[in-house]
Amino acid sequence: MPAVLLEAGVIVNRDEELVVSTPAYQGIIATAITEAVTKFCESDQIATYKEVNVPPNDALSVRSGPNADLSIVGTIPSNGRGIRIVDACSEEWCQVEYLSIRGWVNRRFLSSE
Repeated sequence: MPAVLLEAGVIVNRDEELVVSTPAYQGIIATAITEAVTKFCESDQIATYKEVNVPPNDALSVRSGPNADLSIVGTIPSNGRGIRIVDACSEEWCQVEYLSIRGWVNRRFLSSE
């Protein structure tokens, strides 16, 4: 069962206790928790892609923009999975995120998982 453990202040410290007990602070914390849990739960519903059409001993170049002439900002191994398209594709190029890499790849190298 998933759970969240959070420490939003220390009531042993009198100054923090006064801040933590205010409705304004509690509202900020409640909003932040709600947004974080919602974002986490939605991430499971985002479509992911795998890399295709790349030889096993090669890697897919992730570019700084939607063009093969632009600089490479990272690579995705030939067995890369869990690639997310993060914005609308621009013709044959898609902006993607893979682990901590964010950039553009040609959509002919992506297939739905």
